[in-house]
Amino acid sequence: MDKSDHVVSAALTSMIELYKRGGHSADIVKKSISELQDKLIQSKEGFVQYQALLILFELKKNDPMSCLKLLYQLAQSKVQTSITKC
Repeated sequence: MDKSDHVVSAALTSMIELYKRGGHSADIVKKSISELQDKLIQSKEGFVQYQALLILFELKKNDPMSCLKLLYQLAQSKVQTSITKC
């Protein structure tokens, strides 16, 4: 992903739409989980963190242990934006 937060936000928005389509498009989004987790933790922009969290939750919502791990990861990080905390 790019270093510019605006470009990353546009890419994340596209990923959300791809995932909603399902099928092969959703598989493409699933391959980028590690990049999404990096953006969730490392980005300083709230909208980027929120969009990354939204996609990660959609990918992991059917697996309770995966959701718990994501929540634990967020609790350990220093996420300071209010929209992501909500």
